[in-house]
Amino acid sequence: MSNNRVLGGVEGAVAIAQVAFKRLLRGKALWVVVAMAVLPFLWSAAIQDPSVPEHWGRMISFWGYLLAILPPVLLASAIGEEIEERTMTYLWSRPLPRWSIVGGKVLAILPILWIVLTAALVVPFYVRFPDAAEHGTTLARTLAAVILGTVGVCAVTAGLATLVPRHGTVVSLAYLVFVDRTLAFFDASISKLSVTYHALRMTGMWGDEPGMISSIAWLLALSVAWMAIAVWRIRRLE
Repeated sequence: MSNNRVLGGVEGAVAIAQVAFKRLLRGKALWVVVAMAVLPFLWSAAIQDPSVPEHWGRMISFWGYLLAILPPVLLASAIGEEIEERTMTYLWSRPLPRWSIVGGKVLAILPILWIVLTAALVVPFYVRFPDAAEHGTTLARTLAAVILGTVGVCAVTAGLATLVPRHGTVVSLAYLVFVDRTLAFFDASISKLSVTYHALRMTGMWGDEPGMISSIAWLLALSVAWMAIAVWRIRRLE
């Protein structure tokens, strides 16, 4: 079989994901992310007589900052370094679809973020909240929010990291923490443009309305839009 065989997009993304995953395990950023995941548990320790109906919304709001911070820490630098060091130019000289480069990075990091961000909520839920067993639906909605919310934040990070690769981590952090998070508190329709707003709203414990279905639809639409920006930008790079 020829070594110049053209790889399919999915096959190329998987190959890049394998390399990115190995690099991630060797780096220090992963340990920083794991250490930060302990913060919700420590924060929950300050709650007096915690109960799910009264206090879980506060936990979710605090966790929302982790959702905005952890994906940029792992993903933005992984994408930006490839662009800045011109290793993508070498990859493009091989028979590999360009979109699979960004897709592979996201594919490598998503499972790690799912595990870390899930543990950051599940551990305090069962350890700190005595009435946790009575609120299985709340936990199920919370886990769904973790899955889709992480996808959305990764898509935003990928889009911004390709637009400003040299400062991708700082820019994506600033946008998600100060812009996207702020939009979540607007009453107007502009809040619909915030991925963290929809992730928190999916839990049913944050905001005025549960909004499960509409937030799922908005998260998927925003994820597609931001990934489209990332792919468009990658295709224009030389």
